[in-house]
Amino acid sequence: MDDLGERPTEKRPACCSGAMPPASALRHAPLHRLFKMVEQAFRQQALQQMRAAGITDLFPGAIPLILHLGDADGLPMSELGKRCGLESSTMTPLVDELERHGLALRARDPEDRRIVRLYLTEAGRHLEPRLRALLLRLQETALTDISDDELATLHRVLERIAANLNRPA
Repeated sequence: MDDLGERPTEKRPACCSGAMPPASALRHAPLHRLFKMVEQAFRQQALQQMRAAGITDLFPGAIPLILHLGDADGLPMSELGKRCGLESSTMTPLVDELERHGLALRARDPEDRRIVRLYLTEAGRHLEPRLRALLLRLQETALTDISDDELATLHRVLERIAANLNRPA
């Protein structure tokens, strides 16, 4: 994905019949790199703040699960995965981690044994508000010196980008 430039033997798609920017222009400022840079910075800061707060046995990837369960404990694993935007292959190791640290537990739904639900333990319920507060502080830090108008514009632009990318080809 890093080499987005046109190769001499490639034909241009019909949508791009005009002049293509040089490969170097695409290589130095593609959106996916900006998105990744922000996500990595956010995750790194979250990890540092978690460690500083004494939360040493959890990684940032598990936080969304805990927060969603804090809002609606006992969600089916499939629903929790949807809410977190995670595939089941990614969910399983995160849930294993939560169980290993005594923060959540899986249980079959008594009405429909095919459904596996995830519940916060007492330790998980105690940790959830701390994680939520940590992320809210981190978000405030990330938005320092960004006006309400700029933030509203950012939201609109990102929602349009997502809609464009989710539109059928």
